[in-house]
Amino acid sequence: MFAPTFLFRNQWLRYRLVRDYPEQLKFHQSSDHKLSDLVTATDALLSEIVHDTQITTDHQITSESEAYSSTGSSPLRLTIGPVHTPQKRTELYHAALGIRTAISNQAVHISHPPDLHELSLENAQSIVPPHLFNFICLATGLSDEVPDSDAYLNVDNPSKVLSICQDIIGLSGKLTPKSVALGLTVRHATTSKYLLDLLHGLGHTYSYASVLKAETALAYQQARSLTDFIPEGFELGKLFTLVYDNIDFLEETLSGSGTSHYTNGIMFQVKPDGSNISVQKKVKIAKSKKTYTPTKDDISAYHLFKKDCPQYTIVPPVDLHLLEESKDLDLNYILTKLSAQSMPSTWTGANIVISTPLPASNLHYLPIIEASPTEYATVKHVLTEATKMVEQMQCPAAVVVFDQAIYCKAQMIRWTDEELRKRLVIRLGEFHTILAFLGTIGKRFEKSGLEDVLVEAEIVSVGSMKGVTSGHMYNRSVRAHKLLFEALTTLQLKEFLACCDEQTKEIASSTIEDLVGKLVAGVDLSADKEFHKAFLNHVQNRCKSSSLYQFWNSYLQMVSTLLAFIRGTRTGNFDLHISALRDMLPYFFAYDRVNYSRYGPKVICI
Repeated sequence: MFAPTFLFRNQWLRYRLVRDYPEQLKFHQSSDHKLSDLVTATDALLSEIVHDTQITTDHQITSESEAYSSTGSSPLRLTIGPVHTPQKRTELYHAALGIRTAISNQAVHISHPPDLHELSLENAQSIVPPHLFNFICLATGLSDEVPDSDAYLNVDNPSKVLSICQDIIGLSGKLTPKSVALGLTVRHATTSKYLLDLLHGLGHTYSYASVLKAETALAYQQARSLTDFIPEGFELGKLFTLVYDNIDFLEETLSGSGTSHYTNGIMFQVKPDGSNISVQKKVKIAKSKKTYTPTKDDISAYHLFKKDCPQYTIVPPVDLHLLEESKDLDLNYILTKLSAQSMPSTWTGANIVISTPLPASNLHYLPIIEASPTEYATVKHVLTEATKMVEQMQCPAAVVVFDQAIYCKAQMIRWTDEELRKRLVIRLGEFHTILAFLGTIGKRFEKSGLEDVLVEAEIVSVGSMKGVTSGHMYNRSVRAHKLLFEALTTLQLKEFLACCDEQTKEIASSTIEDLVGKLVAGVDLSADKEFHKAFLNHVQNRCKSSSLYQFWNSYLQMVSTLLAFIRGTRTGNFDLHISALRDMLPYFFAYDRVNYSRYGPKVICI
């Protein structure tokens, strides 16, 4: 290796050095004009420099810079003239050979199809030798530390260094987590063969054909039936839930017919803490396959000749204690907003503050059923497959969740089959339950002035009002009812505080102060029941004296039930969820939502 050559005259090079390092360099000119100038650091002794420096002569001007970090007073040596450093070339050669040996000895294995853990950043670091990682850090100036023999240097952004190191390892023909993960990601994000070939040519990903093979292998692995294996991480004998819905690809056809309307399902279970946990079996899949050939589902024809349902059953009312506590919690939240302090401005924000995170769940995607989910044959096939999964998981029963269009058909099929009634619990999804109840609220308070209030308050626009009152616009509808619920409850509280005695006002003031402190601390908003009893007595007396007050108070009761259902669902409080659902059922029957009231047998509630 030769020293770098700069086509600069001596005066121009000296001018640049003086300009860039005005106080760090010192120039020593020889009496012989044919000899080069010697440049040293200002704090170095000339005797030390002359001892370590060899000045050569030549008609061509070259330069070499060396920065030594062993001692603080080591010089910056600049030699004008050709410099031959065979020792340094040998050291660099042996360093490159050492890094190449470390790369060849490092075990790099990515299975086919690739596993998620093999594409992680931790696995990428495990396949990069420390010598290569530290070399890139020192060469790029990310670190100036002297590394230990087998330790990685501590840098601010190790992912970029690992990316460069994986590109270097990829030159040796080995697959790296970066090349596999980036190739699959680009393929899914853009589906562009040109872009993938371009990145492969630059050495960042592996080839387009390899990406297709990996995707095909993943498709075959995912499509294996649950009758052959148990999903990884699921616990045998523990309750699990199945959710089925339609999946439409919306292809463009001339007539609009012939589009894909398939059935998709997922299976989830709270992450187990026991020992009976399944491990996924590895199945060898041929690496030559680039396309996936799905297996046809054997769906037998099914006709519901006779509609049937269970007999009437007298069911006692559920414990409404949790429902009342949820309504008290909403009242306490609105009480905190009467204080002068800055509180969470939304119902959702306040509940997030006082709630604990839910445990994570295992999720598994089921094979797609190439049939319309609204056909009786498809629904029957889904229920039959669900019973097989129950047997495979060694559970007494499983919960199966459907949307509005499939739910009533699934219940009618289940009611005619004794085995399905024993092994499956069919439920309408929480989202669709809320939509149905929102439509019930809108139907009950249609043309009562509710629409005018929401429009005048600029909560809902005129064009969106129909979707809000019918419940089809979930986010807007829930937001509108939350805001109106808070406004009307605040008016109730202010009216009560204006007409109550001084003792009750003192109780209210202390209650509000206590609730504000609890909300700031992020604890449960429980309060003394004395104020609640006085307020509820006032509301009941006003309802008896005013039918209009009673009418709008019923709106508050329905919205509080809706909020309790949402709270029970989001916090995982199943008892509260069932209590709120039990409170919704009479409204479903009263306002002709019979398809959504079929949560079980026909009941006579007492």
